[in-house]
Amino acid sequence: KKDDIMPSYQKKVEAVAEELGIELVWRVPSNLEAQLMQDKQLTICRNVFFQVDSAVQTCCENLVKHKREIFDHIHTSVRYRENDITLEHIQLDLNSFLNSDAVILLIDGAAGSGKSALVKQLTNELTGDCAFLAFKSTDLDVNDILNFLTRYGELNLDEVIDVYKMADTRVLYIDAAEKFFICKYQETFEGILNRFIAAGWKIILTLRTAYRDSFQNSLLHGSKVQTYHIEPVDSDKLSTLSHTYGFQLPQDKRLLDLLCAPFYLGLYLALGNLEDESMRSLNREAFEEKIWNDIIRNNRKRKDNLPTRRETALISLTTKMLQNEIYYYEILAEDDSEALSELEKSGVLFQSDDARRYLHSHDVFEELVVGHIFTERYRHDTLNEQFFADFHPSLRIRKLFRGWLADFAAVPTHQELIFHLLDCEQVERIWKDEILLTVISTESLKVVYQKLTQKMAANNYELLRKLVILINTCCRAAENWEQYW
Repeated sequence: KKDDIMPSYQKKVEAVAEELGIELVWRVPSNLEAQLMQDKQLTICRNVFFQVDSAVQTCCENLVKHKREIFDHIHTSVRYRENDITLEHIQLDLNSFLNSDAVILLIDGAAGSGKSALVKQLTNELTGDCAFLAFKSTDLDVNDILNFLTRYGELNLDEVIDVYKMADTRVLYIDAAEKFFICKYQETFEGILNRFIAAGWKIILTLRTAYRDSFQNSLLHGSKVQTYHIEPVDSDKLSTLSHTYGFQLPQDKRLLDLLCAPFYLGLYLALGNLEDESMRSLNREAFEEKIWNDIIRNNRKRKDNLPTRRETALISLTTKMLQNEIYYYEILAEDDSEALSELEKSGVLFQSDDARRYLHSHDVFEELVVGHIFTERYRHDTLNEQFFADFHPSLRIRKLFRGWLADFAAVPTHQELIFHLLDCEQVERIWKDEILLTVISTESLKVVYQKLTQKMAANNYELLRKLVILINTCCRAAENWEQYW
């Protein structure tokens, strides 16, 4: 009889249903799958809950891994001894943005100011049914929108947007958006961003302040934007922290200004002997050298020439990234695995989840490596075309060079470098243009500019003509740009 083979739990369920006047119709998994196949709107439900290896589930899991890969290596506090020092940004309310009619939240600040860390802190406020996707800006630098998500699975962008369309809140985060300006496929970047906006997603972007206006004018002119500027830590706050936690602060103003960025403060607090009074005489140049020796080389651990191997591995890895115009290094079997592993332990590099790539843990490390290369060439008196050896003049390396030169030449004794490179006939014209651009756009190089004006009339005003072209091309967006004349 049917009752004889009916499980006891089924008997109980049917007895309760009969008392409540509910008619039960039993269906086995095959019946459910057949129904789910008939309704296009239920395909996502079928894929996620009834097929373990579904394309939807695989893609969504990989997107979550990628988000975790981005945030796992971002620190929301700086550490000194056993203390975690957190710098709060209570003025920014994420829920207020999500409930507003603003589509984009633009967070800007200087290098190392804690923009990504702030976003990581904000994500802790997300509750309930929320879809949150995170990408580095270079992830959007693909030749076609159809290729944007191929590394995460078989779904295309429209299908992924469709997966999350029922979520109450949908947020897209793009890290370091200023790299849009050195992307090869800017149209694709813009197309991807517009797809998310058109689908009703809220967008959070972080970028360096110098690029904020250009980025807004280029990509966001049709959207309602809320902005938030991360102010550097003020000197009073730094002084309070030094007294509270017992470390010395340097007196050099250029270095103190740098330490107002939390990332650089973290590097400073990772150095040794911070209680020593001698640290007060540390200047910016010496600070960067200490970072190189104490954190990148780690001269304290000298067995098997490890400091030099670490240095060589990081310079080689960074140079190859720049030469190939990519932001990751494909791991090779012949790599110095111990040196790379030690750099990873020091927080300079991190591996991707699939253990196939190394990436810099922060853009600042890329800048430090490039700065170290150029500084060493200056020290070895390589003031000719070899100064730029190994670097083809891509937008990315030119930007890194300008940043280094502006800081390096702020020291008066270093400024002769500019004249040597400008006078060297073998140095490519494009590098000379970058030097001139740095001079006319850097407040601390006014003296250099005054010396250059003495050469304006030479060769039928060749230098004057070049400066006019550079100012007209590159400086129109600056405030009071007429002052350059």
